[in-house]
Amino acid sequence: MKRTRSLTRIMSVLMLVLVLFSCENEMDKYYQAPDWLKGSAWDVLEKRGDFSVFLEGASRSGFESLLKGKGLVTVMAPTDSAFAQYLTKHGKANIADFSVEELQKLIGFHIIYFSYSKEMLENFRPYEGDAATDTELKQMAGMYYKHRTRSTDPISLFTDEDPENPEGEKEFSVWHNDRMLPVFSHNIFKTKGNIDAAYNYEYFYPDSKWAGDDGFNVSNASVTEYEIPGDNGYIYVVNDVLEPLETIYTEIAKRENFSTYLELYDRFATLSFDEDLTIEFGGGTDLYQLNHSYLANIANEWPVSDFRNNAVLSYAAYGICAPANDILDDFFQSYWAQGGYESIDSVRDDAILQMLKSSIYASSVLFPEEISSGELVSTANTPVDFAVDNVLQENRKMCLNGTFYGITADWEIPSAFTSVAGPALQYKSNSYYLNMLTNTSKIMPLSSNRVPFTLLIPDDAQLENSGVTMDEEDNLMSTWSGELESVSIGEMTELINLHTVTGGSGITGSNDSYVLKTDIPYVYWYIKNNQLTTSISQSVEINATQETAAYADITEIKYNGGEWSNGQAFAYAIPSGGIFRSWTDENSSSVQRLIAISNEPSRPYYMFSQLLRDAGLIDNELVTIPFLKESRTLIFIPTNEVVETAISNGLIPGLSTDGTVEDQSLLAIYMKQYFVPTGSNGIADYPYIGSGVTGQYSTAAGNRIGIVDDGASLSLDLGYKIVNIDGSHDYFPFAFNDGGVHFITDVF
Repeated sequence: MKRTRSLTRIMSVLMLVLVLFSCENEMDKYYQAPDWLKGSAWDVLEKRGDFSVFLEGASRSGFESLLKGKGLVTVMAPTDSAFAQYLTKHGKANIADFSVEELQKLIGFHIIYFSYSKEMLENFRPYEGDAATDTELKQMAGMYYKHRTRSTDPISLFTDEDPENPEGEKEFSVWHNDRMLPVFSHNIFKTKGNIDAAYNYEYFYPDSKWAGDDGFNVSNASVTEYEIPGDNGYIYVVNDVLEPLETIYTEIAKRENFSTYLELYDRFATLSFDEDLTIEFGGGTDLYQLNHSYLANIANEWPVSDFRNNAVLSYAAYGICAPANDILDDFFQSYWAQGGYESIDSVRDDAILQMLKSSIYASSVLFPEEISSGELVSTANTPVDFAVDNVLQENRKMCLNGTFYGITADWEIPSAFTSVAGPALQYKSNSYYLNMLTNTSKIMPLSSNRVPFTLLIPDDAQLENSGVTMDEEDNLMSTWSGELESVSIGEMTELINLHTVTGGSGITGSNDSYVLKTDIPYVYWYIKNNQLTTSISQSVEINATQETAAYADITEIKYNGGEWSNGQAFAYAIPSGGIFRSWTDENSSSVQRLIAISNEPSRPYYMFSQLLRDAGLIDNELVTIPFLKESRTLIFIPTNEVVETAISNGLIPGLSTDGTVEDQSLLAIYMKQYFVPTGSNGIADYPYIGSGVTGQYSTAAGNRIGIVDDGASLSLDLGYKIVNIDGSHDYFPFAFNDGGVHFITDVF
């Protein structure tokens, strides 16, 4: 639970009626009372004689003066017979049996701010108003369906940890905004794809009947008489008393068999201090608004705090598809308990958050037929799809801020948990990596079934051995820079991409040698004898006289003994006990720099570097190879022995047999042939067996050479002879940020 004290004052959600109507603006004109003067709404209802109970309730609850003309209103008026049925249903003899607080909630729910005509309620236009064109009227028709009423709840208490005493708890006073009243016209169902209006409305209101295309329904009631004008607004006669709707949060709280879901949701509750509300309504008590970080604000009556933002207030709604306690208990036992968690309370917030996001549709009001279409996705980008007709009637609730579906059977495990991201979500020992996936928003794309993925999952111990720790606030820290610092989002992303392969056939389990492309361009996994290393790990060993790259043992992680839905996941162990890292500095990631500074005869490219220097192609001061203008280049390097033999045999143009430079320009042209720029040649990979990099390509000297892949080896076709690529490293390229190197067994 977190509390935030806003630096910017939150707009007060209640204003005095006189203030609301003191400004002559376009909003006032749109909501103006009708021209017919029939007396106030109170007068009209009193004269009609069949609304005495409603008027008595209005008088007892303090709304009499409002109905008599102290504000613009739209009144949904139940008849006396409708009220008689309501009183019987609720065990009351008469309206006086309700407390004032109960009546303010009940009667206020029948009184909408401002005056709305039938046309406005059928297709409210918060942006264009009466100026809406025919084209605009068809856009989002009926979707602005909620309207602010005079019904509100009193200040409530929410218990949370005491900021002044972390070991204790404190009760916070929570403010409640006015209720929103839903009005369902035929337009909203047409806009949502011509879904069945009667089915979708009566799904939530089985005791009410859909009004049809000629009218609209107001929450649980049908309108029997429309647009009765009064001096201060329109009146609509409804056939039932409107039951005040609650927030989704309140509806869940009413249901004991969904208590686990709510407890998990409240992990992310935040209390925001509201200074304006405190000054105006607190009476010496600090007032807070209850929201939920990273999740839909299902505890708040409004999606925004500004009462003037009619577009968002009337449109935005949430759909919560919550699994019941026994479902979550079963899921814990079959999933998280298998991953080393002791109880659902011990499961990391990152994993719980992913599960909760998968239960939320956050856009507009969510109807059952939309769910059945299988086309909607949750805030976690997982399908919103379950058997809506199997939801018990008592667990289908239209709420003032959206809809609640309480799932007690046929719950589908969110796809992220069965995807290759699953090992991070399931296993307690993979908490650090889960933190990275969460902070980089990688879980969502890794849950997709559009392409297969292959993941390496380092556990917490490996990351700790590599200098990573997690502080008390769940922030990842590392000593990678030499000091303890936060792991940046960029570093997390780079690490995850190095451990991810998108597409392809994955790890085969054979003893063959092959390459998989990671999600970092020109960075690869090299696999042989069912062990794995990265191209970075191999390339830093380019100076070694023999292969020393650390190959890791890999172990496939299964999903409860089976396969993950969209690929493979593997644990790995390298001799150091750490993790595969990306390039640690720019110098080590540049092969051009390595070649330019080479002065150690034991390095396999030393003689090649000397020839470049003899040809005047190296800038010794800047330590660069200036003629290489593109970001990446293929470099085919004859080994020291090959170069020495070629020199002594007089095969290097511009050099004598003793290595003396006789024609530097000729030598420079010759040496440029060993460089093949990738960009201008359209080369997207460094060559390896199966890379697809074959055919004729232009060198930096302007001539063309061919790269040949016969499935077992690589070679270069110079037109006049074939030069073999050295296969001692399984034809795996030494891959750097600015170039890929293959050693060759002959000179050009």
